[in-house]
Amino acid sequence: MSAVWKYFQVDDKNVSIAKCELCKLGISRGGKEKAAFNTTNLIRHLKNKHPTQYNEFTQATQPRTSQPTLQDLFKKREKMPGDSAKAQTITAKVAQMIAMSDLPFAFVENPGFLMLMEHIEPRFEMPSRHYFTEKALPALHKKIFDKEGLLSQRSVTEILANARKIVGHFKHSPLAYSRLEDIQMDLHMDIKRLQQDVQTRWNSSLYMLQSLLEQNGLLVCLQLSALYTSSTDSLPMGANE
Repeated sequence: MSAVWKYFQVDDKNVSIAKCELCKLGISRGGKEKAAFNTTNLIRHLKNKHPTQYNEFTQATQPRTSQPTLQDLFKKREKMPGDSAKAQTITAKVAQMIAMSDLPFAFVENPGFLMLMEHIEPRFEMPSRHYFTEKALPALHKKIFDKEGLLSQRSVTEILANARKIVGHFKHSPLAYSRLEDIQMDLHMDIKRLQQDVQTRWNSSLYMLQSLLEQNGLLVCLQLSALYTSSTDSLPMGANE
């Protein structure tokens, strides 16, 4: 039965009429036959003539939402396991964001970023930057190389090894760097130093190779100069390849 009948009674002499208990006015129930009876007119009368009681009626007819239990609240605040599928997916996406945007690993400890992640998924616990340095990014790096089949190509490994030897030679030889800078100045070029790749920076190998390619002509000059002068400070094998 509708809650509106709290304020109405069926007329004893005419069942098609409902009498208002508040003002004793008779209100049509919507028709003469029982099949046509409804409460539309009763609700309208209550709304227009008795607003206080109408508010009571609307509150009584609103669906009641169940209150969360204490267990539900604790469950929402409980952190998900780090090895769960969802946690691993989120971590992988964060690693991809760092790689694609060339972000520092300290970004995962940025208060603003952590606040955003807490809002998006409160149950996710952000791994430390050391986790991204030692596990997440190296795993992503390997996955990309495996996908492209580059790790299976010996030439790539050899190129990187030779590049590291050349850059390492300059890093440990002030004389070699001094000669490189002299040639750069003689040719009116900007003074640029070679870049060493770093294991914790996934794209640093690319930057190392780019710096060597930019200085390739100068490195050949240094190699030839060392050969003609019989210098012991020559480049490692592979520098002019």
